[in-house]
Amino acid sequence: MGKKAAIVKYSLLAALVLGTAGAAGHFAALHYQATLAVVQQHQAEKQAARQAAQEKRAQREKKSKPVQQPDATASAGKDATAEGLTSDMRVKDIGNGRTLYSYDPPTQDGVYIVPYLVKKGDQAILYISVRHLGQRAIGFVGVDVQTGSSQVFQIRAEEPVATEAREGGGIVERFDQPVNVRTLTALRTIGESYGGAHIAVPIAGGSNDDRMMTAMECLRCKNMVELFDTWRRR
Repeated sequence: MGKKAAIVKYSLLAALVLGTAGAAGHFAALHYQATLAVVQQHQAEKQAARQAAQEKRAQREKKSKPVQQPDATASAGKDATAEGLTSDMRVKDIGNGRTLYSYDPPTQDGVYIVPYLVKKGDQAILYISVRHLGQRAIGFVGVDVQTGSSQVFQIRAEEPVATEAREGGGIVERFDQPVNVRTLTALRTIGESYGGAHIAVPIAGGSNDDRMMTAMECLRCKNMVELFDTWRRR
């Protein structure tokens, strides 16, 4: 019998008993009170037993699960972060145990900053590719990126610039090099500008290839830097 049912039953009994005149009714009421106390005690004991059984079961389940070490938890978190960041990247095996992470290359005339990452084992190297796409060579040596009213990052080639034909006509002038402290800071700042970065060829009077970086370009810089940070902290 459930607790509520028992109380209802004995409540009805109490009403009947208390409605009876005389000493017999008085003693019957006392008997009811004693009986109700016993019922309530039994219900409390059952509830305590159920709670103890649940706690024991929870303890057994906890002991049966393997303990996950903090290092394993941190590694799993970094893997999840990396998976999210690389979901829209090109992932390519380039041999010798190396994997290239990059985005679709630009195709329209203009100047661009294209970051990409090469990973081998636990080592990750972030590169910056600076490119001029046009119809003719302009003696390209780098770009100036302005991300604020007075903040300008000067990015220059550390090695000779390569020139190659572009599919569909025109040429590509480009240089690729690992990031240093200065260029890494530039990529971080560009990533936070959300389309507010102006990239220009450093020549007097400017160039028709100067342009505003799109919000998507800035987001890709941000994602690539975050991926680099995630892997180099391992």
